[in-house]
Amino acid sequence: MPHPDQRRSPRAALTLIDLIVTMLVIGVMGAVAAPRFSAMMNHYRVSAAAGRLQADLEYARRQAQTQGRPQSVVFDGSANRYELPDSPHPDRPGTKYVVELSSAAAGVALKSAAFESGASAVTYDLYGRPDAAGAVVLAAGVEQRTIRVDGTSGRVTVE
Repeated sequence: MPHPDQRRSPRAALTLIDLIVTMLVIGVMGAVAAPRFSAMMNHYRVSAAAGRLQADLEYARRQAQTQGRPQSVVFDGSANRYELPDSPHPDRPGTKYVVELSSAAAGVALKSAAFESGASAVTYDLYGRPDAAGAVVLAAGVEQRTIRVDGTSGRVTVE
């Protein structure tokens, strides 16, 4: 039996209330951060896909100039992809150059591809000039990017 003058030292431990309050704080912080994280990921996905498309259009243009023959970029909105049927794949020789937007940048959709010629494709001549000006719209969630091809210079810009 302890001596009456000896006092019990309090234990250093977490109570159930401490754990519940901590979990509530973490839950509230997660609920606030989740929508912002999702918006950030959509922004990144559509920006990355737009940058890739811009680079691929420039690649087709350079291929037309260096090979001295027309090079096309064909857009297929229903399949959510585009391809460069006349250009070799830069990383996998001997394979078709097809970019599946839903797998290349998960969650990106090809909303539209409209060119002055009425086609959903652009063809560069041996001088690197496109057959028509036009725009391609990519989207992920509410984020959207428009890739424009200038009909005179062939310059590609992302908006």
